[in-house]
Amino acid sequence: MMDIKLHDESEDTSWAFYTYPIDAPAAAFKGFDSIIELWCRKCPEKSKLPAWRDFDLLDFEGRWGKLALGEIDQENGSVIFALWGTQLTKWWGLDLTHKNIVLESSLGSPAYDEQIDYYRAIFSGHRIGFNFGTMESMERPFVQVKLLELPLSANGDTPTHIFSVAEIIEPGEEPLPLLATLPIDRTTA
Repeated sequence: MMDIKLHDESEDTSWAFYTYPIDAPAAAFKGFDSIIELWCRKCPEKSKLPAWRDFDLLDFEGRWGKLALGEIDQENGSVIFALWGTQLTKWWGLDLTHKNIVLESSLGSPAYDEQIDYYRAIFSGHRIGFNFGTMESMERPFVQVKLLELPLSANGDTPTHIFSVAEIIEPGEEPLPLLATLPIDRTTA
């Protein structure tokens, strides 16, 4: 299996990363509110996380190509994507299915470290992740995407998977004000 390191975005400020408490109101995530509501319904208890097996692929009809499911390897600090939607492949310009994405902060750039801290917060702190930006670093600056990222757990406690849903940012849309009602955590873990 090939390892892929997250792109060093030391000069790229085209992405913003935020995390929110797992009990953040679904209505604050415009366009993703039905996903948050579904995720909350699948939580076995208030402080527990749902597992991927709790979902049915039909729950996401109309978004199938915009989904990703990654298995978290806490020991090696990486994510292996079991599912990487066809629309994601078009937007990113690469297929990450069965690729090992290494999350390490050896590159030392502030933008890269922010991205690593963001994923660590989701994996260790039971946080909802939300990020957005352009595919500028992939030489696709005309593609603007927003992602909702939710932790999943095989045992309800420890995050074992990350579930992502992406949507295009429409021209003139400003994704962050949609979340203005929530306290922002810029993930400086």
